[in-house]
Amino acid sequence: MSWDDLKIDIPCTPTLNTPTISLAVGGTTNVCAGSPVNLTASGANAYSWNTGGTTSAITVTPSANSTYVVTGTNSLTGCSTSVSQAISVKTAPIVLAFALPPTVCAGKSTNLSAQGQGVASYNWNVGGSTSSIPVSPTVATTYTVIGTAQNGCSGQATVAVGVNALPNVTGTASNANACKDDAITLSGSGATTYNWLSSVNSNLMQGVNVVTVPGMTGPVSYTVTGTDNNGCTDTDVINITVNACTGINGVAANSNVINVYPNPNTGVFTVELNNGTTNTVEVLDMTGRIVSASTSASDKVEININTLASGVYYVRVKSATSMDVIKVVKQ
Repeated sequence: MSWDDLKIDIPCTPTLNTPTISLAVGGTTNVCAGSPVNLTASGANAYSWNTGGTTSAITVTPSANSTYVVTGTNSLTGCSTSVSQAISVKTAPIVLAFALPPTVCAGKSTNLSAQGQGVASYNWNVGGSTSSIPVSPTVATTYTVIGTAQNGCSGQATVAVGVNALPNVTGTASNANACKDDAITLSGSGATTYNWLSSVNSNLMQGVNVVTVPGMTGPVSYTVTGTDNNGCTDTDVINITVNACTGINGVAANSNVINVYPNPNTGVFTVELNNGTTNTVEVLDMTGRIVSASTSASDKVEININTLASGVYYVRVKSATSMDVIKVVKQ
């Protein structure tokens, strides 16, 4: 007996030769929008998903209620079968975040606010569980907030806060060792506008250069607050020693005595020194400007201010260990 052609048909029925496909869900079938779901099929040699996947396991991220279908095929018999899995999706809230003001000076405060429809609670990455929190960044910073709805789903938002550096404010004085009735010029730098406040009174002075007369003796400090074009401020403190500067003789902290004569004078006078060291002799006008200066190791130094206008001047004598200030009058 012989056959020229032989054809065998393998029947595919639910109970014969058809693979039994199982479909497992990793986790719950009721997820939040945007959450990943792992689906794994078994029982066949080859798989085809309605998503286009061809492996036994796939990960999907549904944004709405969806049904996933996998067809499993037995490669020996060619028979196949399909199974499906429905995934229900809960709505996730859309969260928005903003800062007011969006840009601050370094170390200053801004308020971060978040909002989202149906959001029941908030959680910020810097701490805080309310919709609005204050922060004080020193550098540009991006903040993150997570909003969670009643259904347990959450949304996320970020907000960036810009930071302007503080100005480098510096204050200087025309005379840091002055007499009680001296006019002292205070100068500021590093900012655009300046406010000055004395430690001995509450008078507020404004301007890059201001003139003040202490009117008392002892230590005095001036605090300058500078503001730049961004509205950021910083401060500096100037310390000044104010001397009585009364009489012809002057006595410094180290008890070095000097004499100035004649006083008053017509423009020429002598400064007599008794400290046996090299001294710098300066003549200052009422604004604190140095109008004459010389250095000498002699016990007597002659000063000539004939070319200067009549009025009150101050002689400042500085050595390595002391400084004396004496008022002189040119007639």
